[in-house]
Amino acid sequence: MLVANRRAVTDPARAARLDQVGRWIGAAFGQPEAPVDQAAGLLEAWSRAAGLPGLLAQGIDEAAQGAAAQAAASSSSMRANPAPLDADDLLALMRAAG
Repeated sequence: MLVANRRAVTDPARAARLDQVGRWIGAAFGQPEAPVDQAAGLLEAWSRAAGLPGLLAQGIDEAAQGAAAQAAASSSSMRANPAPLDADDLLALMRAAG
């Protein structure tokens, strides 16, 4: 989600804030200057190495992911998201978390 937001955001202040979050994540893994995509990759690698299961392993199949993406895209909380993400964007994120 962090990477998708960073790619989609157009407001420089929001972009800077997302970059800062990326640096915080990178710092937790000894790489405080990591760009957002690298920081997200570090976190993903850690979660897999720690044995955290993906969505499919938790029983959240493609149909459930699609329904969740549709619901999330139209939810009131999506208005607070740093960048507009539609159902296709959200479904792609869920598939990547597979």
